[in-house]
Amino acid sequence: MYEAFNKQDLDSLDDLIAPDYVDHPRQLRGLESYKQHLTMFYKSFPNTHDTIKDVIADGDKVWIRIRGTGTHIGEYRD
Repeated sequence: MYEAFNKQDLDSLDDLIAPDYVDHPRQLRGLESYKQHLTMFYKSFPNTHDTIKDVIADGDKVWIRIRGTGTHIGEYRD
């Protein structure tokens, strides 16, 4: 998923994210609304890049610590 994010390859997300995906912090419902959010995000941060720093698993829970970089050049509202 992070590889697709870094390449800004929205089509790859069809195979990686469920159609009924829910992003609770951003209050997004569905894969298409997530893609719309990313399209807006990429316009504001065209050189965005995430680097995975740690992956921690405990039972059925997984945390991923990333370092995100990018240059903010446009409007962005999350």
